[in-house]
This record gives sequence, C-alpha cells and structure tokens, in this order.
Amino acid sequence: MNESDEGRQPLVGADPDDVAALSGEVAELRELLSAVTDELTQQISELAASGTTAGASGEGMQVSPESWLDVSIARAPKYIAEVVEWAQTVGPHLSPPLLLQPCWMQHSSVVQAIADARAMWRWLYRSELARPYEAIDWTLRHWPDLHKKILSAMEGCKTNEAHQEKTYLHVSKWTIADVKPEAYERDAQEFAARGNRPANEDE
Repeated sequence: MNESDEGRQPLVGADPDDVAALSGEVAELRELLSAVTDELTQQISELAASGTTAGASGEGMQVSPESWLDVSIARAPKYIAEVVEWAQTVGPHLSPPLLLQPCWMQHSSVVQAIADARAMWRWLYRSELARPYEAIDWTLRHWPDLHKKILSAMEGCKTNEAHQEKTYLHVSKWTIADVKPEAYERDAQEFAARGNRPANEDE
C-alpha cells in the first residue's frame, strides 16, 4: 500500500482478492501512463531542438526562420532562391498581394521580412501543429502589418534610378549579383517593360 492509499476505508462487502487485483491493475496503468508521458515529453523536446515538425508526408520539414544576417555565403544562393520562389508563387495570392520592386533583394530588411513571412506561412499550412485560429490571426493581422512594413522599406524606389539603399548585402565582399537567381533578372526585365511601374499599379 502506498502513501496515497493510507487512511482510505476498505470497500464494504468487497472481496479482498478483487480489491488486490484492482489495485494491481491501477498500478500497471499508472506505470504505462508515466511511460507514455515521458516518451511524449522527449519527442516534443527533440522537435523543439531540431526546429522541425512532421509534415503531411510524415517527413521532417524545416520551418524555423533564419536570419539573413547570419546566412553564410555558401547558403545565400539557396536562401535567396527559396525566398524568391515563395514571393512569386505564394505572395501574389495573399491579401493584400505581395507586389515588389525589382530592387527588393537589395534591401536586407525586405529580404528578412519575406523570409519570416515564408517561415510563418509554411508553419501554418505545411505543418501539423498549427491551429486554425493562428491562420486567421496571420491573415487578418500579422501579414497586413508585415506587408505595410515591406512597402514602406521600398517607398522611395519607384524607379531604378531612385533606389534608396546604396549598400547591397550585409557582407561587403559580395553583392546581389553573386547570389541572385535567374528570376531576379526576369523581374527586372518585366519591371522595365512596364515603364518602371509595379505590377497592377493601374488596377
């Protein structure tokens, strides 16, 4: 008998053997529950440490945000390519839509903002841990606020000549030309073809 059983009155009319058997089953259930709890705690800790969550395919998926200021030169091309792909495939379908000046990759604050938006979007719609209310909060509050900050950062960049940020990237030894994907050139050409106006400006 453990301490929690002390002071309890025996069941009136209960068979001692039945009571003993029931107590044994309860003890086994407690041990099983403790083992399951320990296992879940360990799994949660491992997920938190690795920065991944189980995706729909059951495979681990990177959703943790990365700081643009911490990205290495080796990682930068893939980082930029991932951000560009998201900005072009998902960004235009958001509300409000993400419409960028072609110089946006020369603004480290804009690159970081879009990378953060991408990480949040992937967490909400590509992981199994996000909740519906978080998606609603993102749609109604977080994305509109972030969208305003992105536009504000490029307010003076109405034409290529008016580009306001003189420094390209956070590492002085290399420029955007070292990491930009082909999509950047395509955006610049389309921008020039529109007379240096953002897409849908007249709509």
